[in-house]
Amino acid sequence: MGGALPKPRPEIYFHKSWQVDSRLPAALSVRKFSSPEDRPAISPTLSSPGRRHTALGGPVTTAAGTRVPGLRFADQRSHALLSALLVFRLHPNGFTNKDLRTLTGELRGLDPDTVSTGQMTYDLRRLKTRNLIVRIEGSHRYQVTDLGLDTAKFLTCVHDRVLRTGLAELATPTTTPGRLRAIATAYRTAVDILTATAQLAA
Repeated sequence: MGGALPKPRPEIYFHKSWQVDSRLPAALSVRKFSSPEDRPAISPTLSSPGRRHTALGGPVTTAAGTRVPGLRFADQRSHALLSALLVFRLHPNGFTNKDLRTLTGELRGLDPDTVSTGQMTYDLRRLKTRNLIVRIEGSHRYQVTDLGLDTAKFLTCVHDRVLRTGLAELATPTTTPGRLRAIATAYRTAVDILTATAQLAA
């Protein structure tokens, strides 16, 4: 019954369990979603009754109908944005579109002049709709929120210290394997033994 299930997209997104405390004004309310895949998840650990949390990797649609895409985990551009938040949190007067363009361009190994103002406006919108930054009233400057700092610190640490280190260890053969590789080998061996035992029993 029904057709084949759609293949998952190859992009790596922030896991739906990584939720953002979405205490947003009504103008940023989330639309009604037509399918379960598009519906923002509700975090059982971060939410109080009735409070919704929007996944960083999922799209947000404002009341005005503007669809704002999410931040893809391990994506260079998204990672540069999160890394920049750690720096701008230290700026007492906040930061501007130009400041963000200059720093993220350098973090991505690009000439900042090749990054358009429009691209930065797009990125600012992605950060702002998820309450990672707020606009300073009466100005064109932005400040990093507490949520933005905590989220950026956690996800950049996971990316730089866990993913890179772990994947490098798993991919590099050594005479004395580290703890992660040793555990991975033990798990693979256990699965092989279980498979062989099941085949013999059959």
